[in-house]
This record gives sequence, C-alpha cells and structure tokens, in this order.
Amino acid sequence: MSYRNRMIGGAATAITDPRPLLRGREAIEQMADDMRIMVTRTGGVTTDDLTLIGWKQEQVDTLAPRARNLATKLSTVVA
Repeated sequence: MSYRNRMIGGAATAITDPRPLLRGREAIEQMADDMRIMVTRTGGVTTDDLTLIGWKQEQVDTLAPRARNLATKLSTVVA
C-alpha cells in the first residue's frame, strides 16, 4: 500500500514512505501506483504532483516513462 495513516493529535494524517530511497523496479512500481492513485483522484498527474509526494526530480525524469507505461498496463487489466 502506498500510503499509511497515522494518528497525530487525534486526527488521521496520510504520509508517504520515503521515495528517494527506492531504486530500480521497486521505484518504478511505486511511482506507477502513485500515478494510478492520482489519476483516480484528480484525473491526471504532473511532475509537480510527484515531487510534492516525495519523488526527486531526477527520479521523475528517469522513471516516469516506464512508470507511466506500467500504470497504463495495470489500469487496463480486466479482472
């Protein structure tokens, strides 16, 4: 799961796991998952969106094309 909830002062707050620590296939899969969540919630995803949740610009530049392809493939799978 991409997001974990934790209680802070009695209110649930969504936090993200550290994206800069992710490498290789794990990073691509996480970014694809983040993209799918954002598209579901807002209808799209931008580079700024990804950096706001903790991805470094270099990661976005390098991984986004492969993550986008994976996100698209996973989104079109019929159960």
